[in-house]
Amino acid sequence: MATITRTPDSSIGSALRVDTPTVKAKPVKYWAVIGGFFLLLQAYIYGRWITSDRFTRIPTGPDAQPGYMDFFTTAWQILAPLGALAMVWFFIIKPIRRDGRMHIDGLFVLCGLFVYWQDPMVNYTQLFATYNTNYFNMGSWSEFIPGWMAPNGSNFAEPLAWTPFAYMWGLVGGVFVANKFMTWYKQRKPHSGTLGMLAITYAFFVVFDTLMESGFLRLGIYTYPGAHDHLSIGGGHFYQFPIYEALLWGAAYTGFAAVRFFRNDKGETVAERGIDELQATPKQKTFIRFLSLLGIWSLIFMAYNVSWGWIALNQSDWPEDVRNRSYFTSQLCESGTDRACPGADVPIPRPDSGYVNVDGEYVAAD
Repeated sequence: MATITRTPDSSIGSALRVDTPTVKAKPVKYWAVIGGFFLLLQAYIYGRWITSDRFTRIPTGPDAQPGYMDFFTTAWQILAPLGALAMVWFFIIKPIRRDGRMHIDGLFVLCGLFVYWQDPMVNYTQLFATYNTNYFNMGSWSEFIPGWMAPNGSNFAEPLAWTPFAYMWGLVGGVFVANKFMTWYKQRKPHSGTLGMLAITYAFFVVFDTLMESGFLRLGIYTYPGAHDHLSIGGGHFYQFPIYEALLWGAAYTGFAAVRFFRNDKGETVAERGIDELQATPKQKTFIRFLSLLGIWSLIFMAYNVSWGWIALNQSDWPEDVRNRSYFTSQLCESGTDRACPGADVPIPRPDSGYVNVDGEYVAAD
């Protein structure tokens, strides 16, 4: 309620001052705006990609992948969608049918899907990672991301029957597992502070990601050919795993897990604070909560990708074990192109600049 007080004033004797209540900003509004921005941005990027001539399958090239990769290529493209359907059923559909609304875990499953558009950004400045082109793909939306630098970015063969679904059960499922671990640790160490919890969660994710990605790499789903072999597990092979990926992705994973774990007495995450004070219908509030969570998850993932932008500019020569497998390099470099693959001695090109060809000669821009 406003109050009126008098304050001394030398010119008129006294003046009236109206004291109005201080209105605290509601964090949920700001996070929802950020989430809304990223939602519109990806709609723009996907739209431009789908309606362009870059929306086309990237061929595998002349080299055949080993038989065990053929098996897992088929298996993963069946299991990944089924895993995503299970997440949708248990965390979105069942709660809505039971309670008439979606709970926070369902919103996290959606966030996993809607941060997926950032997946190719590990190659934002230079090609560093590649997917196996034997997986169903239609190229990538990479070059429609504002400011994209790496040439041939649209030939980054996104496995559309695997990666978007893996973000729903792999990313979000990992967060669920970590929160179980955090709960267990908190029970054993009840006096551990927030920093201690974050530190142990980070250590958990570094180990978790190392084991998980090392397995995926061995199966030939994707590669990190630009990794420094002396800082990688299995250096020099198509399955080399850069240790700094675990350090970076472990930090991102910890951020995602912390958002879900640290909630107030209302069950609100840091991004949802103030949602109860908004004048909105329950459905509108659910959508606002989704946008707020998408906003904070998007920024966490963006921080990870910005780090990779610098790392990709300082990569090693791609190993022959990758360059001799066209299903990893098709139409990115060498196989299907005259461009040399990135390396320590290869000048860093831009999309419309000159480049070094496979014979080590400079080719001027048109």
